[in-house]
Amino acid sequence: MIIGLSDKAISMPIIDFTRKELTILGSRNDEGLFRGAVSLVQRHRDRLGRLITQHYPLERVPEAIAFASGHPAEAEKVMIDVAQQRTAKLCDGGG
Repeated sequence: MIIGLSDKAISMPIIDFTRKELTILGSRNDEGLFRGAVSLVQRHRDRLGRLITQHYPLERVPEAIAFASGHPAEAEKVMIDVAQQRTAKLCDGGG
C-alpha cells in the first residue's frame, strides 16, 4: 500500500509487478479504502504472513530499504514493524 500525496512522477520496473505478483493500492485521506485494506490483512493474516521474508524494526528502515533494493530475489516482502517500536516505548514509559 502506498499512502501519501505528491505531484512528482515516479517510474517503477513493471517486471517486478508480475514477478512478485504485486498489487498497488493508493490511499489519500480515504479511510474507507484504508479500512478495507487493513481488514483484508486481518482476515488473511496467516496466509499473508508467510509472504514476509524479512522483518525490521522502525529504527532500521534505511537498512531494510537497502536490503530490499540490493537483494530483490531474497526480499519478497519486507516488513517494517512499527508496533514493536511503539510497544517498547510504552513499556518504558517513553510515550
